[in-house]
Amino acid sequence: MLVTPLARRTFKGAYLANDLAPWAEATRRAAAQEHAVLLDLNRDSVAAVQAMGQDEADTLAVVPRPPGYGLPVDPNKVEPAGAAKTAFDRTHLGTKGAEFFARMVERELVAARPETAAYFKDGGKP
Repeated sequence: MLVTPLARRTFKGAYLANDLAPWAEATRRAAAQEHAVLLDLNRDSVAAVQAMGQDEADTLAVVPRPPGYGLPVDPNKVEPAGAAKTAFDRTHLGTKGAEFFARMVERELVAARPETAAYFKDGGKP
């Protein structure tokens, strides 16, 4: 069984930038070549994140997005040691994001292998 990578949650304007698409495509090719079960988490996560938009997608992060995150910085106002660091990013997941995408993987797994439904408390239903 192979799983394509989870989408990063960074938008370019109104569209999600799926920078992991080449890795997802390589995984799809490998699954087809090896006749392996494929869970296409990239396809599903790209669709879900695109539908929710940047602001909602940012609520899936480890910590909330800081005010002004991603805006241009005035170099005259930056601390001498550089900008203060934040734990916020659009790759790693907090509890809300982990639960959201875990359910996605669960649905894919049960669809691919229905016999696994018994291992999930709700039987893999949405």
